[in-house]
Amino acid sequence: MDTFDKVYVMMFGISNIVAGGPIYNANKIRFLESKGWNVVVFPVDSGKVYIKPLEKYNNNSYDFIHFSPYIFGKRKTEKFVEKMASLIPQSDEIIVETGTDYTALWGELLAKKLKARHIVMFLDERNENINSYSSPFYEFKYRRNELYSISQESLIHIFSPYFKIEFPQKNVWNAWCSNSVENFESNIITLLPKADYMIGSIGRLDKSFVSNIIGGVCAFSDKHKENSIGLCLFGGADDKTILQIKKEIQAHSNVTLFISGYIWPIPAAVFSRFDVFVSGAGAAIVSANMGIQTVNMDVITNEPTGLIDNPSEFHCVPLKGANKDVQDYLTAVLIENDKIEIHNTVSIEKKWEIICKDFCDQLRHIEAIDAPLIYFDTRKIWDHRKIHKIQSYLAHLLDYKTFLTVQKLYSWFKVIGL
Repeated sequence: MDTFDKVYVMMFGISNIVAGGPIYNANKIRFLESKGWNVVVFPVDSGKVYIKPLEKYNNNSYDFIHFSPYIFGKRKTEKFVEKMASLIPQSDEIIVETGTDYTALWGELLAKKLKARHIVMFLDERNENINSYSSPFYEFKYRRNELYSISQESLIHIFSPYFKIEFPQKNVWNAWCSNSVENFESNIITLLPKADYMIGSIGRLDKSFVSNIIGGVCAFSDKHKENSIGLCLFGGADDKTILQIKKEIQAHSNVTLFISGYIWPIPAAVFSRFDVFVSGAGAAIVSANMGIQTVNMDVITNEPTGLIDNPSEFHCVPLKGANKDVQDYLTAVLIENDKIEIHNTVSIEKKWEIICKDFCDQLRHIEAIDAPLIYFDTRKIWDHRKIHKIQSYLAHLLDYKTFLTVQKLYSWFKVIGL
């Protein structure tokens, strides 16, 4: 096997979705390779890949990573870890990065096998899978400066119920995913509705705040029935979620709905068609950086935090008064013309320079970690909830392929409500 000076290992989902996580990972891979790192990716799924730079990893799926290693016996777990380790080139410097609850434990086991540094860059805004059983692992990583999050709010929301977060700002990394706009020709512009007011939103449609966006648009439309409204959602979700959105909009005859489905990148020309966007997190920065009035949705409270006036620093200006909802912001921008001046926007070319600077800082953070290479004993984690006991029983009883088939059937039954 070839030897490389620097190896960076990542585990994440690549297919059937466009989301901040995969875009961040694609950006980081591009940056690392430009700096001479050999990047090894273990995709946890396979299917249609919308983010083109990730297509080259769609030839194999390490779907066992979807399940916590504690549900498998010691022998199976070691076999899976050996399989991954055998694909990693020899190197004096190896970093393993994971970003979700289901990849983090596998990352710790692999790092131990490789004697590598393992960084958990938690990409979730909120996560109900973290509990009292798994939290000691994350506290261990936090105390060693090996746990990071996309925002102070998310770090506190997810982990503070289980251990004290003393200086949250120290453990926040920018998960760059807002470089999602490019100049290219696309027929999507011809598919957009024409209306008196054009409202857009970017991001996954299964986000918890999306229902408040839809509800706000519907409430606004009821107060302005004399006006036509175009609601364009640049994102996707499962069929059930999309059907629910369509059903809610159908009750409002002056609203025309357009759903693009998963799309990346977004053609720059579409933004000139819009009066306002309502989105959350990194997706909100995208439209604000294009100079469009943008209402930011809080990913924790699911309510608006304000209009973005400085996308480079993600600064928002709230409306005067308390408890303002989406309808209030639409009224302010579209009816009262209460718009804000947007400054510090960044060109598409300049954006990549900023992203690279941030990624350089992240590497420096890792280099500065002085904690010795010791690892959490993942055997200490055992989730006593009934579903995990059943999974563990089946994982021990069945061969892996049969276990995976049973698990997929269970997931399918959950989706259709059986």
